[in-house]
Amino acid sequence: MKQLTFFLLAIIILLSACKSERQRRLDDAAEEMEAAVEKMAEAAENMAEQLSESLDDNADNMADAMDKLGEAMSGNPKVKAVNFRELKNILPEKAGGLPRQKSNGESNTALGINVSEAEAFYYNEGEDPELKIKVIDMGSMSGFMKMGSIGWAMSEFDRDTGTGFERTTKIDGHKAFEEYDTDRKRGEINIIIADRFLVEIRGRDIAFEDIKEAATDFDFGELIDLAEDAVIN
Repeated sequence: MKQLTFFLLAIIILLSACKSERQRRLDDAAEEMEAAVEKMAEAAENMAEQLSESLDDNADNMADAMDKLGEAMSGNPKVKAVNFRELKNILPEKAGGLPRQKSNGESNTALGINVSEAEAFYYNEGEDPELKIKVIDMGSMSGFMKMGSIGWAMSEFDRDTGTGFERTTKIDGHKAFEEYDTDRKRGEINIIIADRFLVEIRGRDIAFEDIKEAATDFDFGELIDLAEDAVIN
């Protein structure tokens, strides 16, 4: 009887010990899990702070970049775009043998850049040939930005397109671009004047010679005079 009692007591003690060891392992695992969760939370918090700081820095950098872009584009603050009404006044009464029928214009300012433009349309009532002449004053925009905004201005080329041509050239000493499609009878001539004005002459249902005539008849000297008067002392 004593031996049975001793044996049962030993089994109880052994089971208690096993339970305690298992519980200890479970407790250790729980503590490790809790510690891991705390570390993950801390890491997430650090990442959020770093992301927030990065976004703030990027926002500041973007603002600085926009300011510098505005400065680069605005160029010379002493230059003011000519009022579009003055540009309208120098648009010819006739172009390529066609009379002027209507004209319009506008002036705008954005990012410290002031720009003006005026355009006129030339055609005979009831007939197809038509010319449009537009004069754009890029105002205070820097020289680099002016040339960069006009794709052909910084290159030289002469292309046969199969139905016409595309080429850079000079008209009265000014850099120019000519394009014409003989099948469609459409073309254009663009001229840069005084490193700030862009004269665009576009024609449809018209011979290239008539577009060329409109370009050579344009008084570029008036634009040069306007450019000199537009400097703010």
